[in-house]
Amino acid sequence: MRHASRSRPAIAWVILGVQVLAVSGCHSWQTQTGSAQAVLAAQPGLTPDSTAYSRSGASATAKGIRIATTDHPGMRTLNSPYMARDSLFWLMKDSRDEVGVPLNSVTTVQVRKPSPGKTVGLVVGLTAAVAVTVGVIAYCDVVLEYGC
Repeated sequence: MRHASRSRPAIAWVILGVQVLAVSGCHSWQTQTGSAQAVLAAQPGLTPDSTAYSRSGASATAKGIRIATTDHPGMRTLNSPYMARDSLFWLMKDSRDEVGVPLNSVTTVQVRKPSPGKTVGLVVGLTAAVAVTVGVIAYCDVVLEYGC
C-alpha cells in the first residue's frame, strides 16, 4: 500500500512555489499620461537635475522606462536614464556613451509595472493545471491500488 499522504505536503509546496514565481513575473509596459517631465520625475531613481550619475557612476537610476520621441517614433528602452534640467539622458547599450533628448520632444513614456490582471490569470491557470495533474495522479493511484 502506498503512502500518498506523504506526497501531499510536497505538492502544496510546489503549488506555492509556482504561484510565487508567477506573481513576481507578471509585468507589462504601461503608457503613462501627463507631461513627460512630470511622468519621468515621478519615477524612482530618475529625479530632475540628478546629473550625479554621469559624473560619479552612481547606480541608483531608474529601470524599466521606454520612450518615443518626435524624431524617433518607435519605442526604445533606456539604459540608466537620468534627467538634467530640461533633457533626458541615457547610456547607449554596451557602451558608456550618453545620448540625450529635450523633454519637450518626448511624445510617449512607458513604464514597466506589475499587471494585476495578468498575474491573476496566470495564478488561476497554473493552479488549475496543478490541480488537474494532482487529480490524475490520485486517480491513477486508486486504479493501481484497488484495480478499479
